Amino acid sequence: MTGKLKHRPWFIRKSFLLTMIVSIIVLICIPLVTVQLWLVRQSTTEISANNTDAFVAALRSNAHSWNAQLEMLDYNALKISADTAMCDPLDPKATGYDLFKAAQVVKNYSVGLPSVEEIGFYYPSKDCVLMSGYRPSQELFFSNVGAEEEQVQQSLMAFLNELTQMDVFFVKNTNTYGRFLIAKPVYLKSWTAFQGVVIYVLDADNLLRTFQANIPSGSNLAIVNKEGDWLVHNASFPVSACEGSAFAAFLGDDDQPYFELTYDQERLDIYKYTDEITGNVFLASVTQADSRKEMTEYVNRMAGFIAVSLMLTVVLFATAVYINYNPVKRLISRHSAALGASNLSELELLDSAFFARDAKISDQQALLASFVLGDLIYGSPVEDDLLNKQFDCDRLRYFAVITVSSVELTASQANAVADHLSKSMENVDVYTTSMPNRPHVLFILLSPSAIDPILAKMNMHHSLRDAANCEGDVRMGEVVQNLQELRKSYYSSFSEQVYQQESEDVTPVGDYPVKEVQYFVQQVCTGEKEKALLSLEKIEVILAVRRIRPAYRLYYCYKLLTTFLTSVKDSQVPLPEEEIDALMTFRNPTRLFALLRTTVEKYCDTVASTQELNSAKLQMKLMDYVNENLTNCELCLMSVADHMNMSVYAVSRLFKEKTGVGFKEYITSKRLETAYRLLRTTSENVVEIGRNVGFESASYFSTAFRKKFGMSPVQARNGEKAGHSLEEV
Repeated sequence: MTGKLKHRPWFIRKSFLLTMIVSIIVLICIPLVTVQLWLVRQSTTEISANNTDAFVAALRSNAHSWNAQLEMLDYNALKISADTAMCDPLDPKATGYDLFKAAQVVKNYSVGLPSVEEIGFYYPSKDCVLMSGYRPSQELFFSNVGAEEEQVQQSLMAFLNELTQMDVFFVKNTNTYGRFLIAKPVYLKSWTAFQGVVIYVLDADNLLRTFQANIPSGSNLAIVNKEGDWLVHNASFPVSACEGSAFAAFLGDDDQPYFELTYDQERLDIYKYTDEITGNVFLASVTQADSRKEMTEYVNRMAGFIAVSLMLTVVLFATAVYINYNPVKRLISRHSAALGASNLSELELLDSAFFARDAKISDQQALLASFVLGDLIYGSPVEDDLLNKQFDCDRLRYFAVITVSSVELTASQANAVADHLSKSMENVDVYTTSMPNRPHVLFILLSPSAIDPILAKMNMHHSLRDAANCEGDVRMGEVVQNLQELRKSYYSSFSEQVYQQESEDVTPVGDYPVKEVQYFVQQVCTGEKEKALLSLEKIEVILAVRRIRPAYRLYYCYKLLTTFLTSVKDSQVPLPEEEIDALMTFRNPTRLFALLRTTVEKYCDTVASTQELNSAKLQMKLMDYVNENLTNCELCLMSVADHMNMSVYAVSRLFKEKTGVGFKEYITSKRLETAYRLLRTTSENVVEIGRNVGFESASYFSTAFRKKFGMSPVQARNGEKAGHSLEEV
């Protein structure tokens, strides 16, 4: 056997050490690392979202700037078309001087327009173009706008002749790409057809530089129209990489704020904002190294922090193992030496050592308790401090001695009977001891609540039969309220009078009024005082009229009292301890029912007042919620019921009890009163006032207002009377 022990695997012999290591890793290290990784993930997600929001916000600002410039140019074009000098060149007798005056008008309106290099005016009917202060030749016009190639020139003229609304034409030559035109068709002499086109010449690079100031440095800009054509972009923007179905899907997906791609061996992020007015898509490209710089720095800091945390965890882990395992190892070594050669593992040895120690402590405590109780019964004085330490006399208030004779019980049998008796009686501690040269065994009962002698004796008989399989002469001593008087209870157990048996034709034990008792406690818990008192009187009559042995009658009374106290304990209104003590010390049924009547009256009054208070609190909470959300159009009985966690019917009934009117009538009246005050004190639109006070429908608001005040909202705004004064309204 010894040889086998030497070859036992080390992980079995060191099972406690391994368990402690695994526990620390599982309960401390892994959760710590998991939490740190989760925090890093959450933080990086938040940083990425903030970064995306910053780029989208910058692109949104550019889009708004672009729309604002278009609106300004549109207004400027209307002012040019309103000048009468612009109509003169359309006259068949127009001279060169008329064209000169029109060119001067164009020049006058070119002042103060940002990013605009030059303004022109095109007469489609005369195929004539005027620039700021002069009439250029067609070649000079094309040169001024950057249209160098013949194909581009033809496309430009077709664009100007077919124009029906303000539009943009980007000049795209083979080798040059820098200017674009914003053209606005205008009416001159007739409203049936456009007679002229105002042309604004802008430099794309200047515009992009203006937009570049709104986004982080290192980014490149581009604009794509709603047809997917590239309108303008920086020279460094990766246009060639932004092709294919994936990028096209990105442009059309409003829920995807950025797109990742690889260009020239670099990872890029493309951010976008789609303008709702023009449909143009504003793009910004930036390398991931730049866009995610802040996130990368954060991850690097967190990686260092996690590394330091892991090192500290390892140090703390080793220290914890050393501090906790050494004492345990010494305890295991001593216990193993006491047992001799053993093949138990560390955990088994540790469990055995603790079990042996607990058993030794328990035996010593039981032995000490037996000595103390024996001294009390024998009459020897015991210090109060020792009693309080041993028996918790602050909690235990009632004590009694039961003597069992005419039977021989071993120590193990007596302990088994004591355990059984303690389990059969709620909140009762039972100890056993014996007196020298006395032929009986003593069982001492200690309880925080009153001990019923009849039940205690009955349970003692059951415990003897169930735990020791025997019968004995059981005598119940007097219940005392001072442990120092335990000797008095011991002596009184010898003089106990046994209940005399009545004749054989008595009522059996099964005549306990179960239904009446259940109805009684139900009425008490609901606060129905009159019904509860009538039910109690009925139970008293039943127990008095029926032929029941005195012992059983007392038992029924105790059972009634137990049911009553248990039901009251589970209710919202607790019963005072002094009343419980008074009920538990009854001496006869008459006294019990008198005490119960007094207790039930006070208890039902307390329950009724508590219910009224709870109802008032619910009403206050209900009214606060309704008044706070009065202007919310979605306020209804269902939403209020969800907030109050009650049924719709209960909310409606509670509301009407508080206000005296229905829910809909109340909120409609309050909303109309608020609307009337706003109509008389503000200049806000009538429809807006109706919507702001909670009416979704303007027609319903007007109808309800007229029904309540006898006038329309407009009449109330104007201060008109409708059969009575406004002060009365």
